Amino acid sequence: MVCQNCGTNIDENQNFCPNCGAAKADCSNTSETTEQKVTDPTSQAWSKKAITGFVLSLIGLIVAALPCGITGLVFSSIALTQTANKNLKGKGLAISGLVISLIDVVFGFVNIMTPFYYL
Repeated sequence: MVCQNCGTNIDENQNFCPNCGAAKADCSNTSETTEQKVTDPTSQAWSKKAITGFVLSLIGLIVAALPCGITGLVFSSIALTQTANKNLKGKGLAISGLVISLIDVVFGFVNIMTPFYYL
């Protein structure tokens, strides 16, 4: 067995580490140690729906196209739930896509209703 406190080899019949005095419960067998899975944040995949929703919302805002804003709103809302459930990157893009899409939809409806206001 190996002491986890100092790394010294301990005999099976010893209850304490001869080097640091740690209890045998604090020591483990090297064959029984399990590696903890560490998730690398750079290895996470990006949510394609978050990217699509963000791009569609920008296109809708620049071109003032209401269908792009509505589609961006749908894609961004789906992506927001996917990033939370499937551990994907892109939560910020999904939120930005939602906000920009909402602005686009509001401006689109105002643009549609404005000519009728002056009649």
